[in-house]
Amino acid sequence: MNFRNRLALFFVLVVVVPMLAVAFMLFRLIGQSENGKSDAAIAAQHDVAQRLFGEQRARANRAIRDVVADDRVLRSSIADGELRRAAKRARQLVKFHGIERILLVRDRRAILQAGDKTALAPAVRRVESSTGRSLGRLEVSVIDAGAYARRVRQITGLHAVVRNGRASLASTVPLAAMRELPADGDEIAVGGRTYRVVSFNDPSAFTGQRLRVSTLGTIEGTGERIRNGRLTAGLILLGFFLIAIACAVLVSKENVQLHETVVLASVTDERTGLANSRAFREALTDEIERSKRYGTAVGLVLMDLDGFGRFNKIYGQQQGNVVLREVARVLRETSREVDHPARPNIGDEFAIIVPGTDLEGTFNLAERVRERIDALRITSLDGQPEITVTTSCGVAAVPPVAADERMLFAAADGALREAKRAGKNRTMRARWPPDEGRA
Repeated sequence: MNFRNRLALFFVLVVVVPMLAVAFMLFRLIGQSENGKSDAAIAAQHDVAQRLFGEQRARANRAIRDVVADDRVLRSSIADGELRRAAKRARQLVKFHGIERILLVRDRRAILQAGDKTALAPAVRRVESSTGRSLGRLEVSVIDAGAYARRVRQITGLHAVVRNGRASLASTVPLAAMRELPADGDEIAVGGRTYRVVSFNDPSAFTGQRLRVSTLGTIEGTGERIRNGRLTAGLILLGFFLIAIACAVLVSKENVQLHETVVLASVTDERTGLANSRAFREALTDEIERSKRYGTAVGLVLMDLDGFGRFNKIYGQQQGNVVLREVARVLRETSREVDHPARPNIGDEFAIIVPGTDLEGTFNLAERVRERIDALRITSLDGQPEITVTTSCGVAAVPPVAADERMLFAAADGALREAKRAGKNRTMRARWPPDEGRA
């Protein structure tokens, strides 16, 4: 994996993944928060509905205390067993005293009833004769289910459904739209809207009743609030993400450039810009391995500037550096893109690795380089006449004169020393076996 890919992976792991995790958690928290707010609001209004129910029971208690229980006609009729007369009086009390229902229960059986059977929230009081004998239990209500449901709707904004077992006593929503109320906390769709259901039972309902009151609070706005909250959070996160990308691009670009500069410096000769000794050795090894794998030739040119040591003493090292750069330019311009021109040592020695080229082709390349160097006219730094320089070259190839990089280098080096001995400024082919040389 190259440096750019490592930087990209680092950005994904350090920025993208945590930001996605934050977005997931934030979106989830927004949903939970809005649902929690909605549920809390519905629960608060449901508590109001329960308090309204309690208020109706308190009214019923006052009614049973002040009107029904102390009514002499009703008490005497019950005590004398005149139930028809007692029922007539009960109907009168219902009609003229704001009472919705009166029920007399004896031995768990209703023996007297007057008023609306949908009444709820009854108050209870025992009825006794003058001798203390129990005459039964009076159950009295001052509100019917329909009036209570409408009052809940008016005060809390919740819909209300009052049921006696499975039978519906009253509802502020269309009963046809509901098959069955779900459990507490669940949702139900009615008339194209979604509601949260919260219920309570009345353990003190009229005898024979199993009263359950359910309130329905709409949660339609909750989804929109969740969407808006998530959209806002998403836009904020997107802004941070874009800023992070911009910063990452700037930093990565700088890091990549710095990395490439460091990498280039580690394989480049600083005076000539050619490949240095390390890059030369690596390239030579790679090309030899490729040659063995595919059966192709590899040529090597070793060059040494003639009398460069004496040149430096006469003209100085600064002028010598100018000469080295000019020679390096000739090598770059004469070599192909697949070739590897290099300065393998810190002195006046140069080299060219020539892939896919036999000994004769390598020799021809070396001759072109030598002739161009011989033709150089280098401006003197001190205003003296132009300077010339020559070079000696030794060439070898794999095959036929070497089998590996060590032998190839030794063969080319032997040819170079032979060119020096033969009078310099010439190119010599390697002989086999080569003279002992530098590996």
